[in-house]
Amino acid sequence: MKIQHTLPLALLVFAACAKSGPTNEYAPQASLGSRAVTKTASHSSGLVGRWSAEIVMPEAKGDDPAERMALEMAKAFAGSMWLELRDDGTFTLSMILPIEGTWKRDGSSLSLTPTKFMGMSEADFKKQAAESGGEAKFDSEPMRLDVLADGQTLRLKSDDPDEGELLFKKTS
Repeated sequence: MKIQHTLPLALLVFAACAKSGPTNEYAPQASLGSRAVTKTASHSSGLVGRWSAEIVMPEAKGDDPAERMALEMAKAFAGSMWLELRDDGTFTLSMILPIEGTWKRDGSSLSLTPTKFMGMSEADFKKQAAESGGEAKFDSEPMRLDVLADGQTLRLKSDDPDEGELLFKKTS
């Protein structure tokens, strides 16, 4: 999942389902069905825990009210986003709607591979969309984040500087 897909998706979801202020709800435990995920050394790397999000966007150019509003919406949206990395190699990412999957660290890179969106597998998600007369894309491509040197910050950055970056700061 690339940032150029993630940030616009996040902003679209925010616009459709906005709720005000940060949330104090705790991440639900992921259910991966009969697929067992074994604990590995990569999961004892200090990344296990809860992370809060911050969207860093380039400053608005000039006095464009639409750009300023988009920046403020992005900042507000980040207040309701969180990431929970569990010791069993599973994660939940809440961007208003939950994304669940597995995670793996490789050096200074962290891969989040989605397996469920809104509690549904890819097959169930597509089936529900088809039954509703629509078409849905379930992006199961791993989202790659950089683990910054402080060990307390994860960064998802676009190649396009105009798209900004998504930072996760460790909270617990």
